[in-house]
Amino acid sequence: MLRPKMILIDLDGTLVDSVPDLAYCVDRMMERLGLETRGEPAVRNWVGNGVERLIRRALTGELDGEPSDADYARAYPIFIELYAENTSGRSALYPGVREGLDYLLGAGYPLGCVTNKPAQFTLPLLATLGIRDAFGIVVSGDTLPEKKPSPAPLLHAAQHFGVAPADALMIGDSVSDVKAARAAGFRIVCTSYGYNHGRDIREANPDAVIDSFAELRGLVASDPSGEWRVASGEWRVTSDEWLGPRAEHSLFLGPRSCGWGLTAISTLGPPSHSPRATRYSPGTSHDPRRLRRTGRPRP
Repeated sequence: MLRPKMILIDLDGTLVDSVPDLAYCVDRMMERLGLETRGEPAVRNWVGNGVERLIRRALTGELDGEPSDADYARAYPIFIELYAENTSGRSALYPGVREGLDYLLGAGYPLGCVTNKPAQFTLPLLATLGIRDAFGIVVSGDTLPEKKPSPAPLLHAAQHFGVAPADALMIGDSVSDVKAARAAGFRIVCTSYGYNHGRDIREANPDAVIDSFAELRGLVASDPSGEWRVASGEWRVTSDEWLGPRAEHSLFLGPRSCGWGLTAISTLGPPSHSPRATRYSPGTSHDPRRLRRTGRPRP
């Protein structure tokens, strides 16, 4: 089970299927240039390394093709104009993304979005799809001098959150994400459905591969701290020993070096009482396995 202190997530091919909009813009660009259109299947194999690289691939019809400077200079402003008007109309979140994001946010993980897409397209796309507020930082392709597969964007986000790379996780879909994560010292989880130029992402040896963001529930721990926090008043010990007659209780159940135990924190009480904690250990009369579910704390 992964338990990072921060999670960064790629955009295109990981959260969002943006190919329908990108392919539309590529084909309209080619028509304006008097060239043959490319079609969505070809564009699907070309995305993932930023707009500039996509335009070069569209002009040459090759993954590593290089058009003339003159052809690129003509094509670039046409594509930018088209994509500014068609950023999200045909794009959609992948199935399971909302569920996965809700799980990570509910567990308390700081989230960031790191993409090679320019900010002028990234921010409107996130906002239109309703997930902009999920991220404490968005690092776009033009935020820094370098983009993925450079580790710089990942390290920039880690510094923003004050998290060491060894405690960070990247979720992406391509070999560029894997290279960036490895260079930065992050763990890396990849989606199987994204944009990796037609190659199986497992060949890049990420730490794990998921078929849906919904699978993060079984891969990433539900509490970054390593303890399971239960909402105040949801559980109580069957014994009569409580921290105070007017106390509201929050219970923490989690691993311990000697096994596992329960800590009850008194968060409310008479004015003369200060918050205090009591450790309940296995094998005692307050063994956590003797908990029973209740609707509210004992009055």
